[in-house]
Amino acid sequence: MARLLAIVLLLVIALGVLYGYTARCGPWDGIYFAVVTVTTVGYGDLVPHGWAPHLTALAIMVLIIPLWSGSFSLLSAGLTADHIDKRHRQMADHVTTTAGGGR
Repeated sequence: MARLLAIVLLLVIALGVLYGYTARCGPWDGIYFAVVTVTTVGYGDLVPHGWAPHLTALAIMVLIIPLWSGSFSLLSAGLTADHIDKRHRQMADHVTTTAGGGR
């Protein structure tokens, strides 16, 4: 999970800087564009103009968005499994205590 988030962070920074270079808006604006695009907010204040910024934006969308959503999918699956395991142990303890004459 941590490795996947590290990959997402590195791709956001690398492709964001690349977008800033190709769109001639600077690296910080490029990283901002990448973050806004990956989180699917899309304010519209930075818009790609030209084929190179469009291809970079496409790479951000195609490469990073699935990894971003996949990391949160893994997180929610892990939390759900932990919750189910906890409830299963509670029910097993209850049945064992009740069946053992704990009236």
